Amino acid sequence: MRREGVTRTMPSRANPHRREWERIQFVGSCPYEMSETIGAESLLIHRGTAISLNCSQGGMLILLDQPPHVSQVLSLRLPLSSEKTSDPTLVEVRWTRKIQVETEDASHDMHLAGVRFLFGPRPLPPQVTATRPS
Repeated sequence: MRREGVTRTMPSRANPHRREWERIQFVGSCPYEMSETIGAESLLIHRGTAISLNCSQGGMLILLDQPPHVSQVLSLRLPLSSEKTSDPTLVEVRWTRKIQVETEDASHDMHLAGVRFLFGPRPLPPQVTATRPS
């Protein structure tokens, strides 16, 4: 599809970065930890809460208040129910995109990130499979 100088192509299955699993809408809070080395002897740890937007066995789309770096590893807790989260899960950031989110009071910079689960695919959380369309 071509629109005013923008060319869009559909990735083929041969693309090694193409996701292998179906994505399911999955909105929930995911506490996370992001660490970054500063200099030779300092480590900065940022803790926050990401919002999951969708999920598959291979990874997730999340919305963060801090910009992660591509290939950065985050410790993420997946929502299991409205009150519980999982044990920490390590994910690798595959891509990021800065977006503007408008609220009643102001505009905020937020960051979409596509992440993949390290150590292989994970089963979908029970509430995702329960709400999955047939």
